[in-house]
Amino acid sequence: MELHYSVCGKGKPIMILHGLFGSGSNWATATKKLSTDFQVFLVDLRNHGKSPHMDTMSYQEMADDVSSLIDKLRLKELTLVGHSMGGKVAMTLALSDSCLISQLIIVDIAPAPYPDTYTDILNTMNKMPENVLLSRKDADKYLREHILDKTTRQFILQNLIFVDGRLKWRLNIPCLIREMDKIVTWPSTKRSSCLKPTFFICGEHSDRVSEKNNRAIAAYFPNNTKHIVSGGSHWPQVEAPKEFLKILKNLLSPIDSKC
Repeated sequence: MELHYSVCGKGKPIMILHGLFGSGSNWATATKKLSTDFQVFLVDLRNHGKSPHMDTMSYQEMADDVSSLIDKLRLKELTLVGHSMGGKVAMTLALSDSCLISQLIIVDIAPAPYPDTYTDILNTMNKMPENVLLSRKDADKYLREHILDKTTRQFILQNLIFVDGRLKWRLNIPCLIREMDKIVTWPSTKRSSCLKPTFFICGEHSDRVSEKNNRAIAAYFPNNTKHIVSGGSHWPQVEAPKEFLKILKNLLSPIDSKC
């Protein structure tokens, strides 16, 4: 399966994997800052953005999708960045074939299972009446009755696109609902550890990377360091962009790419 991607800039390659409900375009602002020094690839994972819809989406399948893209592009000395669900995809890939990457940067997620806080949101999206899908204003009004948090609602609304004069979800919502138990878990992996340099960038106010999963992080990625984004939560690249980019740029240094 061929994933959709966009590329910007020149230099050593960086590939960025978005989180659940997202797409590569969510990272457009950060990419503008990075593309002056690096070649940045923004990838849409399966069932998201402009990438194909598939019936399943285990982490190994998503990691294999990304591995195929890396091979196709013949990328060397690659820094792989993943946020949330995309971070789990990146970690799964690193534990499958670490030779494809030079270093790993994981944004606000750990190799651990998390509670399902998404299925209710997906069911709300899936049940949106046809007459609501005529304008973004009407769609927002409908979602507001079910999703109180404005930031979450606006993020979700980015997935509505006009097709033949009507709004349509880009997400493969039925598949996401069906596969959610796989998305919130942490999968069994091909290797028990990856020795490549691995950096965890965490939001100061987020609980996604906590003391309780530090042992798992150390077991899977013994060559790891943690970096805290002041003022950030689960989306530190959006909530505290200057601090996040400062940390990210400091980590994007030449790395020995031996397996």
